[in-house]
Amino acid sequence: MFALDIYEINLIPAGRAFDGVRSTALTGRSRGNTQGISALIRQLKAELRQREVTHPQSIFLHADRDGNDVVRVCSRSDLQFDTATPVLMLDATADAKLIDCFFDQDIDLKRIDIKQNAIITQVYDRTGSNTFWQEASAPIEQLITVLNTWAEFGEKPLCIGNKSLIERLQDHPNISPHVVLMNFVGLRGSNAAEECSVVFITGRNEPPPIEVDHKSRALFWDDDIPLQHDEFGNNQNLPLELRGFLTSERFEGGSQGVETRAFSDSRIESVHQQMREAESIQAIARLRLVHNKQRKRVFILSNVPLEVPIDQLVKFDDLMPDRLEYEFLKAGNIPLTPLGLIKLRPDLAKNENQAKMLLRNSIIRNASRLKGIHSLQRKGLIIVEFKAKNNGRTRTHQNLFMMDEEVKSIVEGDNSLKIAVSKVPIADWTALLENGWGAIEGTHFFYA
Repeated sequence: MFALDIYEINLIPAGRAFDGVRSTALTGRSRGNTQGISALIRQLKAELRQREVTHPQSIFLHADRDGNDVVRVCSRSDLQFDTATPVLMLDATADAKLIDCFFDQDIDLKRIDIKQNAIITQVYDRTGSNTFWQEASAPIEQLITVLNTWAEFGEKPLCIGNKSLIERLQDHPNISPHVVLMNFVGLRGSNAAEECSVVFITGRNEPPPIEVDHKSRALFWDDDIPLQHDEFGNNQNLPLELRGFLTSERFEGGSQGVETRAFSDSRIESVHQQMREAESIQAIARLRLVHNKQRKRVFILSNVPLEVPIDQLVKFDDLMPDRLEYEFLKAGNIPLTPLGLIKLRPDLAKNENQAKMLLRNSIIRNASRLKGIHSLQRKGLIIVEFKAKNNGRTRTHQNLFMMDEEVKSIVEGDNSLKIAVSKVPIADWTALLENGWGAIEGTHFFYA
């Protein structure tokens, strides 16, 4: 047995002279081993200088993919500039806990809240994990149908997902050429999807828990309070944590939440959120929603709550435009009362109960949400209110119409006004209504 002073250990690169003896040239493999041992010694010295430790945070044995034990060294990369250099960081998903790991001085963090011009819908009944989309039972055909349907409406849909899913969609014979496909890594910093009008965040970018744990060890190994590590080997899952959804003023209903997998240690969970939630937020930003003039649509196909206000929570199976919305986009008009559906669209509802149910479950009742469809923002939506007789009784009814021509914008000073440059086809709309109702009276027109 002998004592070894680790502070006296130095590995000399090939070609360097040491005490008059030239070192032996390293092979490729031994060079890599030497670099690894150098990193190990450097990190071990750092831990010993920081405090007395019996169980180092950043150096540990870990089984590789072949089951062999390897020494894992987790360390931070050095900054490429002096830490005293004034630095301005602009990051939509910055986390002070993580930034503090790299700087000695205090960080002055400013939060700037912005309003994104979008209607955001999120599913609540799917985890949307990478594993889910890789399974044979994954609803690929249903996803393609949803994407193609939006493309048929004249929209330019963007689908973002993990690399294997996007490659699978690219190779699928049924995917529309008008659908834009991007993976999470490829979209970072890109403006290629700026012209897209609707985005589907398909799943989420979530690495294995062990990878998150390793990055956290590198960042927080020198904290005064040691990291608390969860057990997630042998098919064990991370603990469940109840989180609430951030909702907008348009959201109908009370507070909503869902259980999601999270690390017990808040510092490790901060790293986790940067790799999972923050990637989805960055994906949404590809639509450039802050300064866009037209309101766009965002669909989040994962139930993990994000730091963005959502307008609607739906089941995955309800992602398709509902029946009345679909028929309105095809025909350009739709009745807004049960009796109107029976008279003008008997193919949709043959009795009052069917008609009431269709209207109750349809977004068609809320024209402001309908205008979230990019193509409808370029056209005028007009509600025609009128009186008509049925079985001897006169009642007020409404019908929604879509203008044939696009709405134009006029800019006067700092104000942007939208006006319809073509005449409202009152005669054509009246004839259509009277074909089903008979004579109508007291007609009024409202811009929806």
